[in-house]
Amino acid sequence: MKLTIKEIAAMAGVSKASVSYVMNGKGSVGETTRKKILEIIKETNYTPNQNSRRLSNGKNYMITVASPDETSPFDNLFYLDITKAVLEKCKECGYSLSICSLSDDDKIPPEFLGGSTDGVIFFQSGALNILHELERQKVPFVIADAYNAEPRHTTITTDNEFFTETALKYLISKGHTDIALITSQYLPEYYFQTCNAYRHVISEINQNIPIEWIQSEAADEASAYECMARIIDSEHIPTAVFCADDIFAVGAIKCASERGYKIPDYISFMGIDDILISSYINPPLTTINIDKKEMGYISFDLLFSMMKGETAESVKIKTYKLMERASVKDIRIK
Repeated sequence: MKLTIKEIAAMAGVSKASVSYVMNGKGSVGETTRKKILEIIKETNYTPNQNSRRLSNGKNYMITVASPDETSPFDNLFYLDITKAVLEKCKECGYSLSICSLSDDDKIPPEFLGGSTDGVIFFQSGALNILHELERQKVPFVIADAYNAEPRHTTITTDNEFFTETALKYLISKGHTDIALITSQYLPEYYFQTCNAYRHVISEINQNIPIEWIQSEAADEASAYECMARIIDSEHIPTAVFCADDIFAVGAIKCASERGYKIPDYISFMGIDDILISSYINPPLTTINIDKKEMGYISFDLLFSMMKGETAESVKIKTYKLMERASVKDIRIK
């Protein structure tokens, strides 16, 4: 038997309006009451009649996650974790989630036309013509893991300079001074942040870093493999390699292992992101865990505020956890 909003209200001891406010993110409902209503909705698996909600509110109760093909949450584990957190919040608030891939020709996706979505979360960026079209339609959007966004847009970013410095200082604490870098030049701001932090930290401990140790042409596991090959082919071999993305470390470790270098006895590796595969490769990767669930929650909350007509300020995430695993050797210990 399908429950009605009237029955949910009776179970919570509140009015139908209060239940509606909580489900639609409108009105003023106390936090205790809101939690009680949400708990009952969860316990009873209550699902409102979407057609009725759409007719009464003029909404679709749909949020869209949009990303370029190369950052699709189906292929990129970092964005998969963010998407899972957004989905969790959607379910809590009675919204559906659609996933949209942005083509290279910057064509406006049909999912953005005709009022099909109530709000959009972009990963990294969106073409200006697409963003301007959403603004024209008054469809709110936020940009998660943003790079080169306009200041007026609401973004959720990570402090890559801070995370890079944190990782490098960890390697230094283990006795490493000959540290190579694998990063990506395909996102200029990301490249600038990681390289700036690398040069700042390393210049204080080692003035003789070979140019071949700074590799910036990584985009995925395969290209990171080639970056590591160039490092190995240089005149000197570093004792450690910092990879600005865990998937780069996966390719680099594969390359070093196939070249006969035992990890971490000969070369240590460290990454950033703590994607799922990081704890399963051999050896498990020491990395910086960026709170991707927090990114997803914040992305949804900022978008939800904008959907209610409220202002939303951009957020920079610095929350992290150091995941110490077997890919880094303490070379101070003989």
